[in-house]
Amino acid sequence: MESLAGKVAIVTGGTRGIGRAIVERLLHEGVSVAFCGRTPESTERALNALASHGRKVSGHAADVTNPEEVVRFFRTVDVTFGGLDILVNNAGAGICRKVGDMTLEGWHRNINLNLDGPFY
Repeated sequence: MESLAGKVAIVTGGTRGIGRAIVERLLHEGVSVAFCGRTPESTERALNALASHGRKVSGHAADVTNPEEVVRFFRTVDVTFGGLDILVNNAGAGICRKVGDMTLEGWHRNINLNLDGPFY
């Protein structure tokens, strides 16, 4: 299997849960990682915790449902890392209720995060 060492990755939704575990594993494999989270606070907390891995890691507040924020995030990664080899579209959420119980606003928020976000 090809080594990942020296590659550059983006992980959306990398501040906690599965996304955070993916960031940690990529760092362990020698990958430089940029991740995003929805808020500056969550991003800063994750970045502080990940800094001890000794690899190149950067965290950015970017809401993947906002195309302008996604473009800004990718441009920053290009400047910081000089390119991209791996993209992990991890940001997402599950709504565990019947469709009939959802509001129109909740439906659109879910579609925007889970369908539009990876497209952006």
